[in-house]
Amino acid sequence: MVALAEHPLYAVSAISRHDVLNVPSGVSATRCDIRDATAVRAAIQGHKVVVHCATYVGADPKYLQSINVCGTQNVIEAARSADKAHVLYLSTAGVYGTLATSGEMEGDYAVSPESALSQSRATAEDHVLEYGGSIVRPLFVTGVGDRHFLLPLAQALLRLGTWVDEGKARLSVTSAAELGRTVVDICRPLIDGQCPRVLHATSTNPSSVRSLLTPIFEGVGVRLRESVQPEQALALAASQGIPVRKFQQFTQDYFIGGTTVAQHSKHLVSATGIPVGDDLKWYVNEVRSALLASV
Repeated sequence: MVALAEHPLYAVSAISRHDVLNVPSGVSATRCDIRDATAVRAAIQGHKVVVHCATYVGADPKYLQSINVCGTQNVIEAARSADKAHVLYLSTAGVYGTLATSGEMEGDYAVSPESALSQSRATAEDHVLEYGGSIVRPLFVTGVGDRHFLLPLAQALLRLGTWVDEGKARLSVTSAAELGRTVVDICRPLIDGQCPRVLHATSTNPSSVRSLLTPIFEGVGVRLRESVQPEQALALAASQGIPVRKFQQFTQDYFIGGTTVAQHSKHLVSATGIPVGDDLKWYVNEVRSALLASV
């Protein structure tokens, strides 16, 4: 939202289920539940582009259907009624399931979701693509509030007390800020009818687990001195109740390639997702609090 607000050519409205705090200058804010078709239609009227980022990331099947699937249908119908506004859906590369190989481009992977969450997002994607919208698929995203990727990974490695294969595994990572700026750049070709249907939000250089976590560990004064092989790490994780399937993603190369985003935006070309500034402060504070709570 901040990146959109800073663009001189766009008039921006923020639509959220909660009260929008710290609204940037020039941005109007509307409180709206994506499950309310009438409210969504009213909120979207008069807009040319809808950047759809509303997703439920829990496991309750009722919300997966009502928010991710039906909510997306509400967005599409509202966009249709708003003189067929363009729709850009922020999805996830998780719709591919477990990647058999790393580094493949858009169109090289089959959509094969392995969880109910990913299945609901894949269904939402189908609705967007059928409407004529575009999909942005990041893999891993860092930033303030991240409780699904880097923070739990940091906590898992601290519980194990060791790196896995020296932290060499490479991942496709972008920060929320970098992703936001990329979305802004994509809006123009979307309006002009030149935006690809599916875009991988990824840089050309995946980041290693060690490079992502070292600034956080240094910030809390922790140094992992040992390293174990992935097979040993998975056994250790299982013995400590760490979800093995999720943890396994971070013990081997797990990244996607992409060419289409770079044609429209420069922000992800050299993106690393390594936390800095306020993002790093947030991770350090969260990890420190967790360490103190475990003492």
